[in-house]
Amino acid sequence: YENDENDSRGYRPISSFLSGFKGTLESDAYVVYKQLTKEHPDILHCICWAHVRAKFQYAFEISKEEDAAWYRNQIDYLYLVESECFINELTPDKIKKRREKKDITDTLTALYTHARKALLNKGKKYGDLMIQALNYMLNSWDELQNYRKDGRYTIDNLPAERAIRPFTVSRKN
Repeated sequence: YENDENDSRGYRPISSFLSGFKGTLESDAYVVYKQLTKEHPDILHCICWAHVRAKFQYAFEISKEEDAAWYRNQIDYLYLVESECFINELTPDKIKKRREKKDITDTLTALYTHARKALLNKGKKYGDLMIQALNYMLNSWDELQNYRKDGRYTIDNLPAERAIRPFTVSRKN
């Protein structure tokens, strides 16, 4: 990040840093990344599933939302498949083919369908954390699917986040 105290995570420094970049950007659903990739069609935005999972986990742990466990478990299945691909040392082509199989498509369809119904269900009251998790997932839905487009893409950006954590923690201090 550029050390501009007025705009360190704003559009300008990120756009400047990525100027001329063509490729894939994997991140959370931060609005600046979404805006940047809309304006630059040479950049494909993959949103991290770990961020989605964490939001449902918080809703389950903190607000005791039982439905949140179902969403977390569905996402865990996506991770199980990714682990199997890693353990079996599949090539990127084989990973892409595995991600295209019916069980993954069915899991993703169920996640989307249940989330839409949950937000439209006027009889069921959810807490703020659950509503935030549902909206986060649905508002990022297209970008969440992008990891399936290429076997070299990953389901999340956790290794990168772990690598930069020491810099971001010290920056905040």
